[in-house]
Amino acid sequence: LDLTEDRRHTISPATRAVLEGLDDVVNVDAYFSRDLPPYLLNLRRQVEDILDEYRAYSGGRLQVEFKDPGGDPLTLEKLRSLGIPQVQLEILEKDQFKLTNAYLGIALLYGGKLEVIPVVQDAARLESELTGAIVRLTSLEKKGIGWFTGSAGGAATGPGGSALTEELGRYYDVRELGPEDLREIPGEVRTLIVEGPQELSEEARFGLDQFLMGGGKAVFL
Repeated sequence: LDLTEDRRHTISPATRAVLEGLDDVVNVDAYFSRDLPPYLLNLRRQVEDILDEYRAYSGGRLQVEFKDPGGDPLTLEKLRSLGIPQVQLEILEKDQFKLTNAYLGIALLYGGKLEVIPVVQDAARLESELTGAIVRLTSLEKKGIGWFTGSAGGAATGPGGSALTEELGRYYDVRELGPEDLREIPGEVRTLIVEGPQELSEEARFGLDQFLMGGGKAVFL
């Protein structure tokens, strides 16, 4: 039973669906230093609990192994190649604060592809990061998103450079569309984001209507 108010020990239905849909093994290597400061021991336990939940819902297709890098030169070189950094942590020892080095990273491998969470900083965000990594690894292709940024001098910001589109770009092929593109929306666009349009021509409205009638999805901002 998960009695926490924010359901912190219960993974979401979306994550369960991703795990239950796995068709092959995903290997998860969690690189956590053995000698962590006391204030990070709870973080490691939370990570272990979350990965145990993932393993259970995957039906054995998610294989997890915790590894202590220690001082092994080959392991440390591998971590550098993976992009998992060594982080400096502050510890209290004999009434004095000292700095120590540690690893808190996760690598996921599937079908010759790799996704890395360089540093686990917050267990509350770990589900989002893990599930996103699994989706990127196991997706055969990126689905297309069309982003229409409005017209007639509106306040639309456009997709380029925003935090939202940067995040969407990790999962989808994001394309910027102009008013003329709405007349016949490209076939590879599965979902259309319409950001604050000021006005649309009859042709653009007709194209948008046909896109929706044909089963396309749209988000209006």
